[in-house]
Amino acid sequence: ELLDGETLEDLISRAPLIEGDFVSVAEQCLEGLLAAHDANLLHRDIKPCNIMITWLPSGRMQLKLLDFGLAKFATEPSIQTIAHGNSLFGSIYFMAPEQFEQHPLDARTDLYSLGSVFYYSLTAEYPFNGESVAQVMASHLQGHYKDLREYRPDLPEALCNWVMSLMSRGPEK
Repeated sequence: ELLDGETLEDLISRAPLIEGDFVSVAEQCLEGLLAAHDANLLHRDIKPCNIMITWLPSGRMQLKLLDFGLAKFATEPSIQTIAHGNSLFGSIYFMAPEQFEQHPLDARTDLYSLGSVFYYSLTAEYPFNGESVAQVMASHLQGHYKDLREYRPDLPEALCNWVMSLMSRGPEK
């Protein structure tokens, strides 16, 4: 499908999302992810540049999840793909800890990544950051990030808590 629009990354580069737009983005991302998971497909590389926004004639935004190149069809939890030389495929800013640790992945892995994207879309800041790849990975593994309310005190506390709950350190949470 030829899409005429922009990525979520492009949109956020201009300004973090306002609450109303965020709710639309979150609903549509979750709908797309639910459809993929219902088909036993794990995306494994959810990030802002893999979410395309097009505008309908009504002015409403429509989202599409893109780039299923690292996706895996799996009815059982599976391990993250590793390249030759033990390097990981994916974007370290949005990857779940279990992807770094080579633990089994399931739908909760994509939810963690989506939570990181949601945080980024509301702040224009990576939730897990560092000056090196190792520091970014350690930030994920230790579950260290700034409380979303520090960036966005204008947002409802319940919304901030929900986004942060998606980035819980353990999949069981």
